Amino acid sequence: MAGYACPTRWPKSSCPPMLTWIEPRDLAISLCVLGLPLGTGLSLAMDAIGCRGLGNWRDRSLAAWLVHAGSWGLCYALAVAVLQRGALALATALTLQWVVQRSHQAKWQSLKEPFLLQDFEYFLDAIRHPRLYLPFFGIGLALGASLAALMAVSVFVLLEPWLLDHLSLSSMALLLGGLTMGPAIALGLGLRRLPAATLVPCRDLHHLGLWSSFWAYARFPDTPIDTTQAPALLRQPLLPVALESLPHLVIVQGESFFDPRPWYDQIPRDVLAHWDRLNEQSITHGYLKVPAWGANTIRSETAFLCGLNEDALGMHRFNPYRQLSRQPVPSLASACAHMGYRTLVLHPYPGEFYQRDQVMPRLGFQAFEDIESFRHCRRDGPFIADVELARRVTQALDDPDPRPLMVFVITMESHGPFLLEPAPDPLRWLTADASRPVDVTHELDIYLHHLANTDAMLGALAATLTRQSRPGLLCAYGDHVPILSPSYRWHGEPDGTTPFMIWSNRPETTRRPETPSDLSQLAEALLHTTGCQTTTVATGSLGRSLYRHCKEPL
Repeated sequence: MAGYACPTRWPKSSCPPMLTWIEPRDLAISLCVLGLPLGTGLSLAMDAIGCRGLGNWRDRSLAAWLVHAGSWGLCYALAVAVLQRGALALATALTLQWVVQRSHQAKWQSLKEPFLLQDFEYFLDAIRHPRLYLPFFGIGLALGASLAALMAVSVFVLLEPWLLDHLSLSSMALLLGGLTMGPAIALGLGLRRLPAATLVPCRDLHHLGLWSSFWAYARFPDTPIDTTQAPALLRQPLLPVALESLPHLVIVQGESFFDPRPWYDQIPRDVLAHWDRLNEQSITHGYLKVPAWGANTIRSETAFLCGLNEDALGMHRFNPYRQLSRQPVPSLASACAHMGYRTLVLHPYPGEFYQRDQVMPRLGFQAFEDIESFRHCRRDGPFIADVELARRVTQALDDPDPRPLMVFVITMESHGPFLLEPAPDPLRWLTADASRPVDVTHELDIYLHHLANTDAMLGALAATLTRQSRPGLLCAYGDHVPILSPSYRWHGEPDGTTPFMIWSNRPETTRRPETPSDLSQLAEALLHTTGCQTTTVATGSLGRSLYRHCKEPL
């Protein structure tokens, strides 16, 4: 081999001395063949290690391991076909798996939920809206991994033989066929016995592992949302009523809004001074179970607007707006529009995020104002200040249009990550405490600042409704608890519920609804507060419900 001359794509100066004893053709094929069992073993080990804390990998069935092995093997074969280098394909496939598992770990730490099949589309959102995603993945880690990947690819491209330099197309096809045969058989056998998804992510990850859970969720029936499970008041059109008897409806979904005072007793009581006062005057108030923790606001929006809980949504519970963008579903907005309301939604963020610009009109909103309507408004932190939303609601309420207004406000000011904002100096809400970690004081004081601003917005909205000649209802609730990972690690986690209230500027004449316990029940309670009621008329063994405004007896 001393007289061997390296091919053009592998210059002699680049030949590693330890590899000069093997022909480049044999080296290229050997790297491809050896990469399959080596990579499969490493992939299985990565999955077992990466899912620690969510069950024991020994509890998984053989079918789950076969599906994982087969899936990874086919991905590896695809990488070989595209990259034409076995070692590079091995490194690429394992690196992509590491990215998914690191995303899983970041999601679990922040949102208490494993990485799901539906989450792959958020990789594009992370590019479009990096502030909402990358800090939880780790900005330094993302930059370091990108640099390391670039260096590794450069080394592999320079040093590893290219398959098509040494194999004909027929030989290449034969090699790829041999690489895919074993994984395809393993995948087929595993899928035949793979348990169905339960749609309880932690349980599915425990029994299936990450890769096999992707398959289980992909095979779950993608049926339309069953709208018959929505509250009847949203499904059935209400009989026409006099517009002057309908109250204004101002609904605020507070970003990361919850009452942290029971959770940490060092938080001043007056951080929610307006909330406390409005609660005392409210028609009803309490705490709600919400379908999200730390993020996934659209799950809470769907639960409220459509009155659908997770069981009713089925597979669509994880990203309901993907289905709502193409399936009409009755909602609070459509019910209000039918009664004669002006329906408006305010959200100071790009409208295409989560497809809100498509979903909101389908739900019955006649107007949707996104970040373009607030482009020149004041920000508090990185997002539009809540007080700007209060001013826009006041403008809408003061509009001379004789119709009542139903406005749904989706705030953004209190969106994290809070540690990206400058540390407050001096502290605005917390008192100095040497026993409290610095990062906890940093993020918690900033969160309390934004929470107090949401509280002030609610006070301003109540004052605006008080000045109106028309009756008005203010409904407010939190979409989920905030992401305060350092604080939760230090002081423990809250229970995940969020507060709500329904307040009226005419409390003496407003009907009191039954207090809801789940966010999916709140819209129905709000409609009952406006005077809507249900009368059931039995017909044989069946019954039908008639719905109308409680203006006069049926």
